[in-house]
Amino acid sequence: MQKYKLEFDIPYNDLAFFGAPNKGIVKLMPTVNCLVNLTEYPFFVITLDDIEIVHFERVQFSIKNFDMVFVYK
Repeated sequence: MQKYKLEFDIPYNDLAFFGAPNKGIVKLMPTVNCLVNLTEYPFFVITLDDIEIVHFERVQFSIKNFDMVFVYK
């Protein structure tokens, strides 16, 4: 008898990038359903269903760094 239906989502390590969702820079990894950082506290999880739009700033070919803003629904 199964009481709970569990699904595991594995992060794509080859698509990972570094970001600063809190005060420190951490490795963010996308999964099928969310964007996560589970290696350092405080943990960061944002589900893609909660995001309305993603805005990129300072994106240039010669610069590796850029700003990304998530707008919630």
